[in-house]
Amino acid sequence: MSNKIIITRTDLYRIFQDHNLVVIFENIINQVSNLLPSDIESLTILINTSQTTANTAQTTANIAQNTANTAQSTANTAQSTANTAQASIAALGSMANQNSTSVSITGGTVAATLTNNTTNFLSNSVTLTNYAGAANVNNFTNSPVAGNPTKWIGINDNGTIRRIPTW
Repeated sequence: MSNKIIITRTDLYRIFQDHNLVVIFENIINQVSNLLPSDIESLTILINTSQTTANTAQTTANIAQNTANTAQSTANTAQSTANTAQASIAALGSMANQNSTSVSITGGTVAATLTNNTTNFLSNSVTLTNYAGAANVNNFTNSPVAGNPTKWIGINDNGTIRRIPTW
């Protein structure tokens, strides 16, 4: 603790100029000096304990705030993912027409009509890429059976009927 301050009787007499007051004040100083250091020490311990408790409470509050921020961020990410998924579903379009022989799907990047046609196996609305080239030699020397194809499967290549040989 702090050093004890020594006040002499002469010092007190200069202040009070009365012997009885000096004696009374000396008694008060003796009592305070005996009690005060332990009281101050007890109060210091209580103050330090209170400060530690306040610091712990602040740390707990900070952790709770960080947890709440993380939960909010997770919720925002989930909402964004849901919005993206919803937009993807909307981009697929919808079934615009359906009957016993065809289904038309329109919207987004899907636009096709599938039909059950007796002359065409498959129809599409865009021209197929022509992969023929000088390196491709067309012949039937490696067909599954000898002879010409027995069936030709027709496809409608954007208005041009093409035939695929089958045996």
